Amino acid sequence: MPNIKKSDISKFEVIIENDFEKQNEIFTIEPLFSTRFYVVSPSGESVTGLFIEGDIGTSLIFANSNLNYSLNAGIELGFRQGIDYFYFEPFIRGGYPYLFGVGVSCGVRF
Repeated sequence: MPNIKKSDISKFEVIIENDFEKQNEIFTIEPLFSTRFYVVSPSGESVTGLFIEGDIGTSLIFANSNLNYSLNAGIELGFRQGIDYFYFEPFIRGGYPYLFGVGVSCGVRF
């Protein structure tokens, strides 16, 4: 068995360089046109019930003083439930450049 001294053992170091340490600036503006159609309204109100929503627009991406753009298009299916002046909307959506999404919106009706 070899005799290993403490001074013979070397350290193993891993250095990971992170590209985000550089001074990057990214800003995005997304102007979208959106329209919503209420399919079923169990309470008879025109702003509650099952809805289908469509979006189309563009993403303007400013990255390090360069302008890039991307087309956005999507469709959303959800249900809006109104409780007095509040509303609650669970939804699923799909489109481009994203594949799909699930979410919940809530807010106050005026």
